[in-house]
Amino acid sequence: MILGVIYGKTRTSEYSFRVYDIKKIMQGKFVIAVDKDSGKQVLSQIAEIMIAGQTPIARCEVLGEIKDTSLAPPIRPLPVGSKVIMPPRAFLENLLVKSMPEKRLLIGKILTHPEFVPVYYNPDDLARHLFISATTGSGKSYTIGVIIEELIMLMERFSKEYSIIIFDVHNEYGGILLPNDDEKQVTKLRQFGLDPRAFRENVLIFDWEYNPPRLSPIFTPDRLMFIYGMKEQRHALILQRLVKEKKAVSLEELYSLVEVSDIHHSTRQALLTRIKDLMESGLFSDDYITPKHFVKPGFLTIFRLAGTPLGDFGIRFFVADILRQLYDKYRQREIAHKTILVIDEAHIFAPKVGKKDPVREIIERIAREGRKYGLWLILASQSPRDLSDVILMQCNSVLALRMHKEDVSEFSRIFGISKSIAETLTTFTPGKGYLKAPSLRFPVLVEIRPKCSFDIKGSPERQALVEKEVKKIAKSTRDLLYKEPTMTKRPIKLIEEKFEKPVPEERKIEVPVEGRKAELVEKTKPLLPKPKIKVKIPKKLRPKKKKKEEPLVKEVIRYDREVLNSVVEEIRELGFAARSLIKELIRLEEMSLSEALTHADERVIDALKVIGFIEERRGKLTLKLDEIIERRIGRKLSTIEKHDYLEAIYDQI
Repeated sequence: MILGVIYGKTRTSEYSFRVYDIKKIMQGKFVIAVDKDSGKQVLSQIAEIMIAGQTPIARCEVLGEIKDTSLAPPIRPLPVGSKVIMPPRAFLENLLVKSMPEKRLLIGKILTHPEFVPVYYNPDDLARHLFISATTGSGKSYTIGVIIEELIMLMERFSKEYSIIIFDVHNEYGGILLPNDDEKQVTKLRQFGLDPRAFRENVLIFDWEYNPPRLSPIFTPDRLMFIYGMKEQRHALILQRLVKEKKAVSLEELYSLVEVSDIHHSTRQALLTRIKDLMESGLFSDDYITPKHFVKPGFLTIFRLAGTPLGDFGIRFFVADILRQLYDKYRQREIAHKTILVIDEAHIFAPKVGKKDPVREIIERIAREGRKYGLWLILASQSPRDLSDVILMQCNSVLALRMHKEDVSEFSRIFGISKSIAETLTTFTPGKGYLKAPSLRFPVLVEIRPKCSFDIKGSPERQALVEKEVKKIAKSTRDLLYKEPTMTKRPIKLIEEKFEKPVPEERKIEVPVEGRKAELVEKTKPLLPKPKIKVKIPKKLRPKKKKKEEPLVKEVIRYDREVLNSVVEEIRELGFAARSLIKELIRLEEMSLSEALTHADERVIDALKVIGFIEERRGKLTLKLDEIIERRIGRKLSTIEKHDYLEAIYDQI
């Protein structure tokens, strides 16, 4: 089909032609110019359409001279009078499809060609990172969903090579668990040779309501700098100085160090308030996740972040902490397969402007160095103007959907796209965009294919349907981790079941008693729950070993609720430093004065001595809690009773 004839001045890089029928052309359309003298064919793309008098004129940018199934730079400009024709579908398909490897992702079809020509993306291009830009409502999340589907289908064939992690800021990607039920989308989907399907196998979901992905409460000096640098660098430096030579401290230990420090009162109170907020937030726990729980070959992991404690601060720290864990593991070569990280709303984590930001720094580091380790990025943002230049410069692939006019110049500057094509994107409807990648022989205007999975947007009923499936997968994720053979000694508690446990009507405790057989039973309910942690029994309280032939009988420990609660309450009122010191003394039996000063200052230690909770002998501190309890109860306690009371106190304070 002849579209027009070349006229006017031509160059090797561009030419213009008179258009016969303006209805048959559009910006971004591929055309072939046939040299009237030599017959050589040159592939071009319409960059601009103008009207000269009554005649439409199309200005074209030359992509290359056609040689078999490849392109080469043209040697001389095309002569005036040469014809411009529509390229055959088979020709475009050869250039775009057959040049792609077997491992490829079906993104959509060429937008500007009247016939169906599929557009593929080479997943190896993700090693140099992909940036997706789109305004609100132009299909950014939908497009990410399509790419994730393709990556999952890729993993189904090459499961040992890849894993995927999605940071789902707005809980938008749960629809992948259900098949697409939109009739119009399903009809279009079948043009691509695909059918509706759900993606449920090998999917892990972490959700703050169903199985919270809590972080470690242990902080190294570097991690302190990492989290507090997000708020105020000065506070981070103060905390680092307090920690000194310690390799790591818990949040409670950190609170104690600040509490007994000599820093300015207002600064101390600000730090104590912030540390207490962290302790009470639910973001940290002894049952925390590590990369071995969420990075698995062949698995997709979705972190749903909408309910993250501490709001935006919590989300940013969570993403940064997970990324830093991953980066460290990959840098140490502890993970062999490739992991594709999908970060939606990337401008939240790596903004272009602002003070030194540890969250932005870790993403920039992965953008610069991730390729050599196997960490690949898919970053999505509403505008390139909002995202760090360092990151954008590392993204060699770009998929731009509809954009604001204000973004045209920035987009052209960063990605080397002509302004005329970039301006075209400001008029695009949802699901249509521009794709440029290292493996593509030339950039294409693409119409994104429909999703195979469920589109979550719509009525509340549709969203409730997705949430039901998310809950199932989140709970199965928890069950999988409990069964995981590589779990740490203390299994991760990813979800706290909320139900009332039946309270026993009686409590039996067995101890050796010489010379008689008896079983004593306390019929009342236990005053305190069974302690969750084991406390080392002091040597002086350990029962002597009995001979094997001696009979064993049972004895009950009757807790005195009032006495026990009064001791616990008094210790609590003394503050975190006192609580920390008493816990350590229960665990270690005794402690040197110099070691005790790392937990509490002299004032706290002196106060505990005056009250009678601790005693100092020959530079060693020991607990006197058992004697205090005996005095208040008015009787001597057995060895097991003393031990049980210490356990209860340890658990309650």
